[in-house]
Amino acid sequence: MRHYTILPIFIFFAHFLLAQSGDISLENPSFEGVPQADLYDEILPEAWFACGFADAPTAMLLPKPSGSVFRIKQGPNDGQTYLGMVAREDGTWDIIGQKLSMPLMAGSVYSFSVFMCHSTSFTNINWATSEIVKYETPITLRIWGGKSDCDRHELLATSAAVKNSDWQ
Repeated sequence: MRHYTILPIFIFFAHFLLAQSGDISLENPSFEGVPQADLYDEILPEAWFACGFADAPTAMLLPKPSGSVFRIKQGPNDGQTYLGMVAREDGTWDIIGQKLSMPLMAGSVYSFSVFMCHSTSFTNINWATSEIVKYETPITLRIWGGKSDCDRHELLATSAAVKNSDWQ
């Protein structure tokens, strides 16, 4: 087994985009859905869409720990499932998106919170080489805004490297 220096982050949006003029809500912020049964499923939770690289896998909808093929130990912060995202040594990473219920307004101040953690025991198959790999280096989360699906027009926020293995 080769070891790569990339680690998934697991995320759960608690609140999103609270502005002076009102809330902009996300649909399904805790990523509830049917978890992936194996390494080749590509199931995203309702209201979310994939924005990834051509021929690369997308983010993974993960279950409570149960000896799954992913060898995860984390349980969800809320609900039954959560999202696992990785960045890979070949320069690809997982990208998902969702249309907002209303547009962001220039000159307004928005805030949001997100729960994130990383896994100390996450394995997956490298989509390019078909090798089983362990992802173990913390990565950051970037939130982009755009004018259409998957458009990365403006970087709205960047987290610090997610090093905590508990939900924070």
